[in-house]
Amino acid sequence: MKHLLTLGLALSATGTALAQTTPTTDPALAVPAPTAPAQATPNPLTFYGFIDGYYGYDFKKPDTQDRPGFLYSHDRQNEFTVNQGLVGMRYQDDNVRG
Repeated sequence: MKHLLTLGLALSATGTALAQTTPTTDPALAVPAPTAPAQATPNPLTFYGFIDGYYGYDFKKPDTQDRPGFLYSHDRQNEFTVNQGLVGMRYQDDNVRG
């Protein structure tokens, strides 16, 4: 039984070794590597913006549109309001950033 196991391992190792192939060095048979497409250079100047708004509504429906003075940033009701707005421009290059 011991010799049978050794013979089986030897045959499987031989079969595995024969299954491997060597790469060809013939340039006529070689497949050329695909070339990567040319990448477009990004524009170093970018613009960005942000706006935050809301609609204020008072369910009590008071006589005037004004709300109490202690509500500083949203003291009006029944209208759209811009809370914060931002517009910017950014320049970034290899040597310059701003």
